Amino acid sequence: MRYTVGRCVTVRGRGIHTGTDVTVRLLPADRPGITFVRSDLPGNPRVSATTSNLVSSFRCTRLEQGDAAVMTPEHLLAACWGTGITDLVVKLDSEELPIGDGSAEIWCEAFSVSGVRELQGASIARNPLPPINVARAGACITMAPSKKWRVEYSGHFFDGSEQHAEWTEETDFRQHVAPARTFCTLSDALKLRELGMIKGGTPQNALLWVDDVSLLPDPALRPWMENEPQREKGLARGQMLRYSDEFARHKLLDLLGDLMLAGNLSPCAIHARSSGHELNHQLLREIGKHTHSQKELER
Repeated sequence: MRYTVGRCVTVRGRGIHTGTDVTVRLLPADRPGITFVRSDLPGNPRVSATTSNLVSSFRCTRLEQGDAAVMTPEHLLAACWGTGITDLVVKLDSEELPIGDGSAEIWCEAFSVSGVRELQGASIARNPLPPINVARAGACITMAPSKKWRVEYSGHFFDGSEQHAEWTEETDFRQHVAPARTFCTLSDALKLRELGMIKGGTPQNALLWVDDVSLLPDPALRPWMENEPQREKGLARGQMLRYSDEFARHKLLDLLGDLMLAGNLSPCAIHARSSGHELNHQLLREIGKHTHSQKELER
């Protein structure tokens, strides 16, 4: 079955990388799939949320179609996965989607307001995939056909913890996955700022792990250090984890969002180990090779 929103709903916020304010309208779909519309550009160009439009994997997902681009759609797409939305029009007046509090909650709340309705008579055949394995620099993802969906993420994180998170068809996405926030280390935050990224990053929309106390006086970190200066390693002063395994849960959230770009997949068991957007996207391209071959055989 296929589902879209029941009515239009508007979401406003700021992009975490561009720091630009953006208004987003979520609209019932007029065609299959998730389609972004850049209302700020001449002709209102569309960008389809598909693997073929992937152009970047560095710290976020970026889509391009023609002269139009969309940055950081993965949290919205994860919310679509978790709520079962398959078809949606997303109109935005800037390049990057709003980050909210760094999780998928901003989008789950929007879908709660809009409602979700079934598209009568709409269905698309789901072709089964063979087992697929991808690996890169000590990270890996395995994917195999299954009777039911199971997506797992495990990894060793900078705080010394080994974390595991999973989503199945029985999981309450909004309770167990959606609230998990994006994160980075202090040293990574400084490097990203030097690259012109996370201009909109604040303690309110991302978790910051202080891994090197000597970097704390850096003026680029003033938006993060609003209170008394921090003198020890750990989460930025004033921040608290929502789950003991929040880092793994957010990585799982990102993976689910990226998987939406593969289209209408048949159920699979997926296990990701220490992966990020780069390896997620490598998996998507492998899936694309198989689905393309299937289409060729059907002709």
